[in-house]
Amino acid sequence: MVPIPPRILHVVQPEGGRGLIQRVIHFELRDLTLSGSVTRTLTLPAKSQKQVARIFRELREEWSFTANYRGTVVAGMLAALIGIYLRHSDQPEKGEPIHSPGWPSVEKAVRFMQQHYRDQELSLPAISLAAGVSPNYLCRIFKENTGGSVMRYLMEIRIQRAGEQLIHSTDNCT
Repeated sequence: MVPIPPRILHVVQPEGGRGLIQRVIHFELRDLTLSGSVTRTLTLPAKSQKQVARIFRELREEWSFTANYRGTVVAGMLAALIGIYLRHSDQPEKGEPIHSPGWPSVEKAVRFMQQHYRDQELSLPAISLAAGVSPNYLCRIFKENTGGSVMRYLMEIRIQRAGEQLIHSTDNCT
């Protein structure tokens, strides 16, 4: 289970040849802050995995109804999904680390971009320097590990943060 901020690139790959079921639902949390936990990947126990699968089945069924109360019922189901996430978010992670040799550099680059996205002069050479690799190598490993480019990721961070600023402040678009 992974809460992902809006408009952030994410890649899901099955581990060890196992099948992959990816259920994705997008919604906003206005009254709940997950700042310390956001983007933390959780490996849920089998019982909770079954519970999540059941809730998604029920969501799909509920969405087909046209009753006026549908929104309230769906909101309750979504709250249940967040509850499952929160229940398990304080437990240590059980997932396997990524074994790509370039992954540590990708993580450094992502952290650097998230910290310095406001810098208008932020460039690929600066990001690769922070990651400790050459620009060409960073582009290659970033694409291999995320499916996208370094500069596209930086742009997505900037768009996300601009959207958050517009939503949570009195500033206008200019």
